Amino acid sequence: MGTVVKTIRSGGGGDYTTILAFIAALPANLVTDGNSYVGNCYNDAVFDDGQISFSGHTTDSTHTITVQAAPGQSFRDNVSAQTNALRWNQSNGVALQRTVAASTTITTGDDYVFLSGLQIKSTDTGSSVIKNGAGHFTATFCIISGVSNAASQGIFGGAPNGILRNCLILNTGGGASSNCVFDNVTGATITLDYCDIVGSSGLGTPVPNAIALDASGNVTIKNCAIFGCTAVDNATGTRSYTTCMSDVASPPSGVTGSKTYANQFQNTTAASADYRIKTGADLLGAATADIVNDPNDILGVPRPQKGGLWDIGCAELARPGGGLTTVGVGSFILPFLADRFLKNQPISRRSFLSFIKW
Repeated sequence: MGTVVKTIRSGGGGDYTTILAFIAALPANLVTDGNSYVGNCYNDAVFDDGQISFSGHTTDSTHTITVQAAPGQSFRDNVSAQTNALRWNQSNGVALQRTVAASTTITTGDDYVFLSGLQIKSTDTGSSVIKNGAGHFTATFCIISGVSNAASQGIFGGAPNGILRNCLILNTGGGASSNCVFDNVTGATITLDYCDIVGSSGLGTPVPNAIALDASGNVTIKNCAIFGCTAVDNATGTRSYTTCMSDVASPPSGVTGSKTYANQFQNTTAASADYRIKTGADLLGAATADIVNDPNDILGVPRPQKGGLWDIGCAELARPGGGLTTVGVGSFILPFLADRFLKNQPISRRSFLSFIKW
């Protein structure tokens, strides 16, 4: 098994000029082909070249399709990533959008599709940003922004089985018919971890639910900030919330409610919004540690920061002199010492102290 990496540059000079062309060139059966395929996108201009559809390909867990920002091309790689406003902005890194009416930006029918480091947007009020019809879908370190105000058109629609991790998910369209992330999807099984889920509170009619599923839905939600919606969910299906936080007064178990939206983020004004966490936010230090799955936040800041604090949401607050200062003995110190012992490499007191101060 190998990994085939292709470059996607709208300005030319790469293997393809569109993401659609990269997908069209994939072998029909990646399993028999024996490879995974990665499309590295460059931020030459906004990718707005038609609905991006992953379909008709045979994949499995070791033969996958990935579309991601090329090294150095993501908003999280930007030289000013730590000070740029955290919202969709093509000048900061690779960005995709769809401006055609009634047209979703990305649809997935293939299994084992991965998106990473992308800004993904739809400007149509009647469509989801992403519709997933496959069993395995993963988005990490992405900004997913839409303006849906139509019934059955959440930001993430279809039957969205899969994982959203370290993502900013926005629905700024408002309206009493739409929902924020999922909208009445059937049989969804999904994990949301360290995400900001933000509706249109303050911009007009807020969306009724952050999450809306039918009775067969199954969602695991951990360390997520859920703000700007009338309710956290529509109280159907199976939910499991762990150390989440919201402005909703009566949220489900596992969600701390009645927190002030404007106190959590740098700026919640529509035109100049900035969803980086702010000093003094209730989200600070309130998350459950997960160094295995989430060692870094959406902007590449290591978790936890100085003081060992794990923050709820996609963006960790960078502390002065940051880095890991309080670390789990089982997770870090013991493996470090064991590695030195097995390699018969002595460690000085200075080296050990440098390690645990990192």
